[in-house]
Amino acid sequence: MIEKNMINKDYINIEQKSIVPKVNTSNSEKNILLNALRHSKVENKPYVSLGQMGKYLKNNNPSFTYTSLKKVLENYPNDFTIVNNNYVKSIN
Repeated sequence: MIEKNMINKDYINIEQKSIVPKVNTSNSEKNILLNALRHSKVENKPYVSLGQMGKYLKNNNPSFTYTSLKKVLENYPNDFTIVNNNYVKSIN
């Protein structure tokens, strides 16, 4: 009976560990992207092209690396929207 309870405790502990939600690892990454979006905006346009945003990031944040800017932006669906596969729009 005691062994059975110990096994159940181990099983419960394992399940609790696996339920921990995944959190975006870097809040600074989101802030860098928001700044790039704000500084790349063209007057009277609600969106920015991915190329313009990438150019700003390359010139002003050389330590920020990415393979695909679009994929990085898709990690933040509550903050950015991709319009026509070539433009970025801020939701906030």
